[in-house]
Amino acid sequence: MTEENGTQVHAQQLRRVVFEVDTMHCEKCVANVTKHFQEFPGVLGCQVDLEAQTAAVDFDGAVTDVAKLLRALDDTNFKITERKPRQHWALFDVGTMHCEKCVANVTSHFEAVPGVTAVRVDLPGQVAEVTYDGNTASLEQLLHALDDTNFQLTVREASEQKAAAPAEGVSTEGSSAEDDCCRGDSAPTALRRAEILSLPKEQPEDGTASAPAAPSTAKIRIAIEGMHCANCAATIERNYAKTPGVVKCAVNLANNTGIVEFDPSVASVDDMLRVFDPLDFSAEIIPDDAPLVDEQRRAKEKARGRHDLKVFGTAVALTVVIFCIGMLPGWHMGVGEALASAFVPNPTHAQSMFAANTLLLVLTIPVQFGCGARFYKGAVGSLRGGSANMDVLVALGTSIAFLFSLWITFQPVITGDWTGHFAMAINDGMPYFETCAMLITFVLLGKILEARAKGATNQAIEALMNLTPPVARVVRGGAEEEVPLASVMVGDTVVVRPGEKMPVDGVVIVGRSEVDESMLTGEPLPVLKEEGSDVTGGTANTTGALTVRALRVGKDSTLSRIVRAVEDAQGSKAPVQRMADKIAAVFVPAILVLAAITFCIWFFFVPAADGANQFQRALLPAIAVIVVACPCALGLATPTALMVGMGKGAQLGVLIKDGEVLERVCHLSDAVFDKTGTLTVGSPQVVECTVAPADLRLAAALEAKSEHPLARAVVDYAAASGALGAEVQNAHRQAFAANAARLPQVDGKTVGEKEALAAYGRLLAQALPAAADFQAVVGKGVQGVVEGHTVFVGSRVSVDGRDAGGFSFRDQPKAGAAGAVAQLRRDFAVTSYMVTGDAPAPAREVAAEVGIAPDHVFAEVKPLEKAEKVRQVKESAVAAQKAKGQKGAAVVVAFVGDGINDAPALAAADIGVAMASGTDVALDAGSVVLMRNKLSDLVVAVRLSKATMRKIKQNLFWALIYNCVMIPLAAVGILAPALAGAAMAFSSVSVVSNSLLLKRFR
Repeated sequence: MTEENGTQVHAQQLRRVVFEVDTMHCEKCVANVTKHFQEFPGVLGCQVDLEAQTAAVDFDGAVTDVAKLLRALDDTNFKITERKPRQHWALFDVGTMHCEKCVANVTSHFEAVPGVTAVRVDLPGQVAEVTYDGNTASLEQLLHALDDTNFQLTVREASEQKAAAPAEGVSTEGSSAEDDCCRGDSAPTALRRAEILSLPKEQPEDGTASAPAAPSTAKIRIAIEGMHCANCAATIERNYAKTPGVVKCAVNLANNTGIVEFDPSVASVDDMLRVFDPLDFSAEIIPDDAPLVDEQRRAKEKARGRHDLKVFGTAVALTVVIFCIGMLPGWHMGVGEALASAFVPNPTHAQSMFAANTLLLVLTIPVQFGCGARFYKGAVGSLRGGSANMDVLVALGTSIAFLFSLWITFQPVITGDWTGHFAMAINDGMPYFETCAMLITFVLLGKILEARAKGATNQAIEALMNLTPPVARVVRGGAEEEVPLASVMVGDTVVVRPGEKMPVDGVVIVGRSEVDESMLTGEPLPVLKEEGSDVTGGTANTTGALTVRALRVGKDSTLSRIVRAVEDAQGSKAPVQRMADKIAAVFVPAILVLAAITFCIWFFFVPAADGANQFQRALLPAIAVIVVACPCALGLATPTALMVGMGKGAQLGVLIKDGEVLERVCHLSDAVFDKTGTLTVGSPQVVECTVAPADLRLAAALEAKSEHPLARAVVDYAAASGALGAEVQNAHRQAFAANAARLPQVDGKTVGEKEALAAYGRLLAQALPAAADFQAVVGKGVQGVVEGHTVFVGSRVSVDGRDAGGFSFRDQPKAGAAGAVAQLRRDFAVTSYMVTGDAPAPAREVAAEVGIAPDHVFAEVKPLEKAEKVRQVKESAVAAQKAKGQKGAAVVVAFVGDGINDAPALAAADIGVAMASGTDVALDAGSVVLMRNKLSDLVVAVRLSKATMRKIKQNLFWALIYNCVMIPLAAVGILAPALAGAAMAFSSVSVVSNSLLLKRFR
């Protein structure tokens, strides 16, 4: 029970709501609002924020509710509205849970936090998943939810957290501000690097970041059937735009999917599906944990492909017969005479003609209304939805030809003029049943080829999906059993034999083996894995058996998140597609108007040859105009190139967030590089030491108390130099040989890297004297007492006030960093900058090595000041452009960092490029993620973006040129309707095939 304002309320009834309050101007307004809320029945407390114009109200849910609270200020001039919930999610590691009672205890404590909407605790996995309203609760509050219990709580993953500003630390020559924040005796954060990188960027209090908080929206993925052209996709998007609550919708014609973002407080998932009710498309939700191209959809597409082949085969068989009878010399009259003779002795020419035409009609009906039924169905659905698509053009063109042929066939029966019928026939009044059949057959062939080509654009996604095995070997009840991968849960024990692929992300608990991680890191050499090592699903086990505890499964695994990121990118739209969308919106109506104009010109202004049928002469060019026009190519021009390009990027270790980012990367003009961990390896080393061995031993003892990278460098240097004894020196050499030799010797035995490091750690602890009174001296270094001596270590070392020498540190530039900077400058005219917390001298030294000009170096910059430097670079570039009188060229600035303390800068840049570390893929850290932690991949990203944009522009150009050339040819009568249908069918195939050439990108 809790008690507040004299009211008793059960913990589970405590609720909190945040209201936005308009027109508060002063503290008197705050007092007035507070008074009205606190006097309202059921209210337990109220906190009013004048600056934010909000009121957070705690209330008893059994007494009142939000609807009633909205009336609390009715008798005032204040207007209040409920702030929409900001749904957030966090996954916690909960230590020491032993039974269901523990689970219930943890659950109840989390549920007692106002704003928590759902709690799920997994006992075997020792984790708790909490969903909460970010307006009401924070991650910090949740971390303190179990303070009065014995459970240990740390964050594993979170969808929302404001990064704490680093404290001022020791500034030492060669060190950086981001490293200095760890200097001293402060406890390390409970968040691992992977979790820090997974957090989205937020605006810190000082306003250095520019990432606004995202609204509380839900996003669903929809599989759509029945789309044939750009107008289909545009129709669906227009209908979603009219639906209340929909924030954004993007429909991808290339993979027949849509991504819809909506406000769940206004609309539901069912409302999103009801959009399709008036349209002739079928749709279904793709579950969150299912890929866009899952087995079920693949099976459906294969079944649809087999059905389309059967339909096409039927159309071909009938069309060949129709063509032979209708077009080959002598066949039409010969078949007609033979058929008429069965009913009339010695038939006339007119009767034979009627018999032949009737046979053609009978053969054409199955093609027109059976094989071509999909076009009629699509046309009716499109018109019912208030638009016209490609199906309308095909159905209308073939129907006009069919009805005209039907009239010619039955004219003598209707009029009784058999002589006139024969005269009409010999004067070019023949029916055009073969035109109808050939049109539909050619279009069906084009659709089949198009579907196959579109399927090839998904090969990159399918290759990624196939990296994980369909089953896993799980230990349950003391025995191994094979279970479907979807059945594996967090905390399960999984056995992976040599030659098998890792089914889940996890940690090795038994065994030792080498694992091929090239699918993520690009490194060809396998990596040694032993007890305590992390493994990633999809990587290949090579030499030994491993027992792994599952940590991330299903949609939470690294590979699944990569697949989802690529799918989302493929489903996005590039700004260049807007032109195609605008054309597609008016394309079909414009074509129908052109066809009508063509008919009128031919009928009224072009005289027919003697005896020719004027109506027929005018009708055929109009039909050709209708049939040759192709909106499909326009609709496929951008999405197919994006799908192939994004998929190729994933294969090359480059993840680009969406089409808009890809277009920005294409125009990259300036790149700002973080130094530590981006341009350099991120592990500083002592390169010069003027400290005597005895004093170095004391300094190392003091620095061993710190987790700072420079402190570790001092300790390692002391060990390697022999200042701590020969035994420690040998152990250090063996431990760090493990990275290169893989099989070092310790005590005469071959062991792994972990054992070597452990042996080194034990000997180091024994050799180092104890340090007392350890403390950090802000901005200078660390100090303490070692063996009775007062020791200070910073850029210089002092012992009992005596200057004992100093250190020079160096962080080696990454291999390939200089080459990447040079190639960006040479090939793409990209100007490079470097930002670091280092002192100016060592910063310029590193910059010189990687090829960055000294005046492009920003030194002594704190982490939260990096965003300002990015903005400064952009402003300078824009000003320089104006000074040179250049117009039109875009200034696009990228910030390249490792994601740690870089969130404000990544958000401030036009393009945020995050460097992943090994298998630690930070998908949310930037708009571009370089999975292989190689700066050369930034060059790959720019080259790939330019290649993809070239393909998009080529596709749009040829799609427009095709229509601009073919429509006039059809209008002047050069292109017959049947040939027009063939040309239309193959135009979209050519666009998709051109996009597939991106697969050759190297």
